[in-house]
Amino acid sequence: MIDLVRCFRMATDWARIWFGVRCVVFTLLVWIFASTVFAVPGMPVSWIWRSELLMVELYALPLVLLAASIPWSYYAGAINRSAAVEFATGRRPSRSEVSQFAASRCGAYVWPAVALVMILVAVLGAGALAVVAASHVLSAAAVAVGSFISLYVVVVVRQKAVSVVAGQVVGVIGATATILCAWLLWGVHSSWLGWTGAVLAVPVILVLAVVAALLALLFILGRGMMTSTVSFEGSGAVDAATRATAYIMSRPWRSALHWLCSAVCVTLFGALLAGLVWWGSEYLFTPGLAALERQMWLPESMLSLFPGCVLVVLACLVAGWCISFVQCARAISYALLRQSVDQSDPSEVFLESGVEPAASPEQSQPQ
Repeated sequence: MIDLVRCFRMATDWARIWFGVRCVVFTLLVWIFASTVFAVPGMPVSWIWRSELLMVELYALPLVLLAASIPWSYYAGAINRSAAVEFATGRRPSRSEVSQFAASRCGAYVWPAVALVMILVAVLGAGALAVVAASHVLSAAAVAVGSFISLYVVVVVRQKAVSVVAGQVVGVIGATATILCAWLLWGVHSSWLGWTGAVLAVPVILVLAVVAALLALLFILGRGMMTSTVSFEGSGAVDAATRATAYIMSRPWRSALHWLCSAVCVTLFGALLAGLVWWGSEYLFTPGLAALERQMWLPESMLSLFPGCVLVVLACLVAGWCISFVQCARAISYALLRQSVDQSDPSEVFLESGVEPAASPEQSQPQ
C-alpha cells in the first residue's frame, strides 16, 4: 500500500504546490487563448470569466489538448521528479534542479501519452472502417484484393526491371484501378451481402473493442507510471511506455489499487474545490461582475470583488495541492511496483552529474 501519511507530507511542500498552481494557471491560459481563437460560432465573446468563452470548436480540441499537455507535463514532471528524489534519497531537491530536469525531458513526459491516445484513435477509426466495410462488402473486397495485387505487382516489377520509376507507374495504375472498382461496386446491395458483411465484421469489431478497452485502461493506470519512469530512471519515452505496460501486466490489481487509493483522496479535495467554486460564483462573483458590467467602478464594487479574488487564490492553492498529491502518489506507487516486479531497491534513482550523492536508504524511511 501507498504510505498516505508520507504522501500527504510530501505533497504539502510549498515548492510542489507552487508548481501545481503554475500548472493550473498555464493550462487555463492555453485553454482561454484557444477558446478566443477557435470560438464556437454564435457564442458571444465576452469577458474571460464567461462560460461561453471556454467553448472550443470540436475540430480544434485535439490541438488544444496537445498544447495544454505541454505545460501540464512539464510542471507535473517537475513535481514527480522532486517527489521521486525525496522518496528515494531523503533529500529534497531544489526547484532549479527539478525544473532543469523536467525541461530537458519534457518530450519524454509528453509523448508516451500522446502516442497512446493516437493509437487508441487509430483503433477506433479501424472499427469505424469495419462498420463501413460491412455495409459495402463488394467495395471493401475490391479495395483489399486490388491493394494486395497492386503491391505484389509493384514488388515484382521492381525486382525484374530494377527500375523505381516503372514500379511507381505500375503502383499508380493499380491504385487507380482499385479506386475505380470500389466506386463502381459501392452501391451494390443485397440481403445476403448484408448478412455476409455482418458475419465478417462482428469478430473484427469485437477484437478492436477489446484492444481499445485495454488501451484505455493502460492510459488510465499507466499514465502516472510513464511519468514516474522518466523521473526515476531518467530514460526516454519508449522505456516509459514499455515499463508501464510491463508493470501493469505483471501487477494489474495492485496498480488498480494504488490508482484507486489516490483517486479517492483527490476526489475528496476535488469536491472541496468544486464547492468553493460554486459558492463563490453564487455569492461572491455575482455582485462584483454585475457592477463591472454596469461600469460602476466604485469602491463598493472593488470591495465586492475582493472576496472573489481571495476565493480564486484559495481554489488555485487547493488545485495545486491536488496535483502535487497525485504526482507524489504516482512516484511512491512506481517505486513500490518496481520493487515488487524487478526487486529493485526504492532508493535507486537516476541522479545527473553534478548532483550531490544520495543519502543513505535509512534516512528515506518514514519514522
